[in-house]
Amino acid sequence: MKPLIQKMHDSGLSARTVNKYMECVKQVVSSLKAPNGAPVHKRTWDADVMDLPLVKHSEQKRPSLKATTVSKLITSSTGQEQALYVLLAGTGMRISETLALEVRHFINDGRTIKVEQQVKRDRPEIVTYLKTNAAKREIDLHPDIAVYLQRYAAGKSGPLFHTANNTPHLYGNLEDRWLTPRLVTMGVDEKGMGWHSFKRFRKPWFARCSPSGRH
Repeated sequence: MKPLIQKMHDSGLSARTVNKYMECVKQVVSSLKAPNGAPVHKRTWDADVMDLPLVKHSEQKRPSLKATTVSKLITSSTGQEQALYVLLAGTGMRISETLALEVRHFINDGRTIKVEQQVKRDRPEIVTYLKTNAAKREIDLHPDIAVYLQRYAAGKSGPLFHTANNTPHLYGNLEDRWLTPRLVTMGVDEKGMGWHSFKRFRKPWFARCSPSGRH
């Protein structure tokens, strides 16, 4: 891996990108199992030996949306797009989880959302596993958001967000068609500004509402 890492570094890839590619390599190597389920390659990876670049999180570009921008995104859109912005800003859900929401996931008279599935990144398919075990959770909604979503979901069945062919949206496509053009029009688009910026927008609000900053 050392020569490959050097080539990626020389080509201008960031430290984070190089590390992400290395994670894929590690997963491939560890996926090879013997008939008894034991790993075939009991590999210990040494970052120093491979000259793997160090990711400095303090230098990572992690822009967050401001409240005024979120408000403008919501008021300037309608239908599925508007509901998507409301859900992301109001719940902190991952975009893959939000696009997999179905009416049945609204419980407690619409005041709570059960998160238990997601849409694949590169395929319009809903799967019943999440990024982590802890991602399976219930989220309580602000009363105003609950009322809005109840109105939006009225009369619907199945996924709340879908294409004209009734297949799940690919969130990369929606970012290109919906989010990025609106941010560009507002003059606030920048590198790293994507769906995850909604999660970064919501975290400070939890910190203000809870002494521990947890929810």
